[in-house]
Amino acid sequence: MRNDVSGLAVVFNGEIYNHEELRSRLVARGHRFRTRTDTEVVLHMYQEYGEECVDLMQGMFAFSVIGDEFVYLARDRLGIKPLHLASIRGGRTLLFASELKALLRCSEVDRTVDTTPLADSFILNHGTGRNTLFRSIRSLRPGHWLLARNSNGKLEIEERRYFQLSVCPDARDDLEGALDLLEATLVDSVRTHAKCDFETGLHLSGGVDSGLIAWIAARERLALRSHTVTCDPEMGDAEVARRYARSLGLEHSEELIDFRSYVDAIPRFVWASESVPSLYPLTFFILCQRISEKGRVYLNGEGADELFAGYPEYVHPRSERRRLVENLNRAEQLGLPVSERVRQIVGSLASTVKYGDYLRKTLELYQQDQLEFNHLTVIDRCSMAASIEVRVPFLDDKMVEVVNSLPLSFKIPGRLRISKYILKRLFLRLAGELAYDPVLRSKEGLPSSGRQHLDQFVRYCSANIPDSYVEKHPYRQYFSNPDESGGGPKKCALLLFDLFHYQFVKRGGILDGGLDMQDFVAARSGEGQSIDF
Repeated sequence: MRNDVSGLAVVFNGEIYNHEELRSRLVARGHRFRTRTDTEVVLHMYQEYGEECVDLMQGMFAFSVIGDEFVYLARDRLGIKPLHLASIRGGRTLLFASELKALLRCSEVDRTVDTTPLADSFILNHGTGRNTLFRSIRSLRPGHWLLARNSNGKLEIEERRYFQLSVCPDARDDLEGALDLLEATLVDSVRTHAKCDFETGLHLSGGVDSGLIAWIAARERLALRSHTVTCDPEMGDAEVARRYARSLGLEHSEELIDFRSYVDAIPRFVWASESVPSLYPLTFFILCQRISEKGRVYLNGEGADELFAGYPEYVHPRSERRRLVENLNRAEQLGLPVSERVRQIVGSLASTVKYGDYLRKTLELYQQDQLEFNHLTVIDRCSMAASIEVRVPFLDDKMVEVVNSLPLSFKIPGRLRISKYILKRLFLRLAGELAYDPVLRSKEGLPSSGRQHLDQFVRYCSANIPDSYVEKHPYRQYFSNPDESGGGPKKCALLLFDLFHYQFVKRGGILDGGLDMQDFVAARSGEGQSIDF
């Protein structure tokens, strides 16, 4: 969108949830609007406040404002929306895009793989910082803006952080008061995220996070449809989601995935995810593809585990510290190019003695790199590849601020070590008996609904791909996690790396629509043949 008065143009991806409030503020300052869109609000916000405009914006976004001699780029606080950069022609030209494949279409962008993210992922199970899998491409970090000016044919670049994530628990001891605050904040967030021009749908997994959002959305009459994905309609999560949706009066659908469909989706999933992926999110990718004709906007419970301490790592510090130290030592023995950021992370956690300090540090770490690389980027890639928008109410700016101020004991009570304690208490307070199944059972999780297919595919790789494939592979050391036997899991991981390399290094991000996984595996069997799926 272009403003003819100011001469500025904006390219925008995302949603500004407080755009109506900002519009009123701008109108009071003399701005005139032609549309009711949040895109035009972004354009006028920069015109009025310059680089500091993002301080007032609440939402998920990546955008650029372009003038005659400059470009301004900004990304939301947690990195819900991606933004990648590449510099070419001796630093005289800056390219930016939401996807790596867009930048790779430029022949001047180097496709050399950066092995540091692979080394970092070997230790942490995710990348870190601004690195991508290409040396020539980096990401604008969450909570940052960048200003590039044209100065006598050269680019002068200024980059600043405008948001610093921090977990700062206060000393309150009133659990009921905290529950009141949490309820009000979450209800407001769900209302805000459900506002759109289309009917809002829900991703329902059968657990606490999506279940709580579904309960609020149903009570407030904000959503009428829910969807879940499963490889077995009799599995626990699918059954709980089905029963729960019926109790709420939601129109519910289940997407059943057979093994053939699962395997056939792998090439397009790797192409969409733009990474050397775990296959855990593959069922979510398939879900997005199948429900794209049923709606355009969906609410999702992502982010609750990071905010409320929902992972085993939060509860078992000794085993987690030991795992990280062992992984780092193993990486150093293999000579992997581990980033300094990862060394600092491992060193910081390994030297932490008090459980409260460990929990606070882990919450901060998991709300940054882990959340961005393992969850938000994957969700954005999977959903946008299906032309749908996924919104995450738990990661609303106000919600993050409130939850990060709560005492750590409200999230994991001392001796009880019950993860997400206050969130489960809130669910039980609001939904009563309806919350019993999601709260009291161990959730299998939306991504892990494909576990049986993943295990079968790993066995398939183990049976078809010879050990010599691993022994001769130039990247084998990056996938030799010490807790693996070296069989099927490593073969599967290297196969996915080869698939990424073929699609992005060799083809520059251009999808090979005729690629068949059975043929791809057969080509690595040593004999050009493979058993049938």
